[in-house]
Amino acid sequence: MERVLVYGMTDNLGGIETYIMMIYRRMDKTRMMFDFVTDFPTMTFADEVTEAGSRIYYIPAKGKDLRGHLREMNRLLKEHPEYKTVYFNIVDAGAAVTMSAAWRQKRRVIVHAHNSSSNSQLLQTICRPLLGFFADAWIACSRAAAEFMFGDQLAKKTQIVRNLIEAKRFAYDPRQRSIARQKLGLLDGDFAVIHVGRLDREKNPKELLEIFRGIRVREPRARLISVGSGPMEGEVHQYAGQLGIDESVEFLGRQEDIVPYLQAADVFVLPSIYEGFGIVAVEAQAAGLPCVLSTGVPEDVKVTDDVEYLPLQEHERWTKAVLNFRGHTRICTTDRIISAGYDVSRIPEVIGLLEELLL
Repeated sequence: MERVLVYGMTDNLGGIETYIMMIYRRMDKTRMMFDFVTDFPTMTFADEVTEAGSRIYYIPAKGKDLRGHLREMNRLLKEHPEYKTVYFNIVDAGAAVTMSAAWRQKRRVIVHAHNSSSNSQLLQTICRPLLGFFADAWIACSRAAAEFMFGDQLAKKTQIVRNLIEAKRFAYDPRQRSIARQKLGLLDGDFAVIHVGRLDREKNPKELLEIFRGIRVREPRARLISVGSGPMEGEVHQYAGQLGIDESVEFLGRQEDIVPYLQAADVFVLPSIYEGFGIVAVEAQAAGLPCVLSTGVPEDVKVTDDVEYLPLQEHERWTKAVLNFRGHTRICTTDRIISAGYDVSRIPEVIGLLEELLL
């Protein structure tokens, strides 16, 4: 059994964590085992992976203690020669700094891009060439993510691995919808708009609230369900009060299972500034929800006909698009999701590819 060191897990349940755990739960652990290194003080799913036999190593955050970060990463690799491969799951090219330690220790470096833009274009410009220098193989969740993270030339060598979901688990269920709406206090006639995402800049939560304010003006019975937490949480809650919509917004924080909330909702919105892929939009479609997405979300996620892409800042168009889905008839879309190639039935292919690269 080969142990692979995995970088990229955080203390937040996001796209990377969901992807890694989907692989982790299904891979043959007698053949390959993931251990984890994180520069966050805690790691989501820590209890689950340690119970399954994985190790977790905590190192200083590079943003707070770069020297300590590199020192501890170097020490970890020196003390554990069994890690012949380090699998980096990244959202920006700044991770090349951490990769340098693995490269210096002569480990095989596999890098997997999960984003198609960055909060720091300067950092991306400076560090992007290093991703080609330090890594031995490249993976991306979408073609847009490959081109952004690695550049046009390296993107041609990049393997595209779609994020996958358990389509049947999300399938629309009228009974489950009724139960979920009751628990949320939604009445017949209430129009529930849902957003699932980290409360951080790239997810654009303040503009989400501005869009919802316009919806509520036209539809007084509109409710916003916000699932997710993050560094902007306090600021976003305060902004809802400033906009006078706080009584119509349900901030649910981080949730391990989003299925009931997707069942309860009437339309899904994702006004992200950028997304590497936006797997939550596929999950929403799997639940039979119509979706209104920003143009920062890759078009790869469009599976059903009930998806509309709109530019940011055009709030009137967002209002009309969302409200046009009032009275939308939900149907089971499982077959569409499976035929589009986003179901976990494809997991053996993905694991096979990863084993080729990592072992």
